[in-house]
Amino acid sequence: MEYLLDTNALIDGNNKWYRRDVFPSLWIFFASQSNVHMLKQVFEELLILMISVCGSKLLTQVA
Repeated sequence: MEYLLDTNALIDGNNKWYRRDVFPSLWIFFASQSNVHMLKQVFEELLILMISVCGSKLLTQVA
């Protein structure tokens, strides 16, 4: 089965119920699954949000 995730599902999941610092295994699981996808627009929206929150620190870690 394939899963297509929306921006709100990821942001709300992180902010309200499954914080990365408390549930890192959940986010690692999502990232490692080949059947979990997101639209390019969702990825770009999340990337813009992450850069606005983390600033250049994020860009250093990605590079």
